[in-house]
Amino acid sequence: MNFQKRVKQVVYIFCPLIFASLIFSSCGSKDNTSKMGGTSLENLYQSWHTLASLKPENIDYLTALQLSQEIVRMYGDEGINKFFKVLETPEEPPSAKMLAVMCLTPFVKPEWKNRLLQLTKPEIDVNTRVCALTLLDIIPTDEITEYLKSLLNDPEPRVQFVVLTALAKRNQPE
Repeated sequence: MNFQKRVKQVVYIFCPLIFASLIFSSCGSKDNTSKMGGTSLENLYQSWHTLASLKPENIDYLTALQLSQEIVRMYGDEGINKFFKVLETPEEPPSAKMLAVMCLTPFVKPEWKNRLLQLTKPEIDVNTRVCALTLLDIIPTDEITEYLKSLLNDPEPRVQFVVLTALAKRNQPE
């Protein structure tokens, strides 16, 4: 299958997911702290993690994203590190990792590059790799584009899918 056909397939499949994450991440935070168990970092994070650990069809994504916005607004980098911990922990369910990506997306900074690159190594579990690559794609540097190109022939199809999607968004040929 040629590059253009693969890109079209990737875009048609992945666009609704991207659109949904953008909608969720742009939702304003409402004052749900009384329903969320208080405002300490641990209470907010435990509320978020409880939601993130559910089966995907049972997750209240809006509440989870509101919690994440509250965590980052109130605790900054300390809160962001909680979501990175989810990505870095192999035992976390894939749904929790993807929700962590959705939560981190609006806050991605170029300074995260090295931390995210460490999570894309072949010996890391595939769910973590895919999540880290999804976040890396948000950082628009030539260095990351070249790194993504180096993963085009990764043996893991899910990694290839994310890489192709990222390169398509960057208008990069195969």
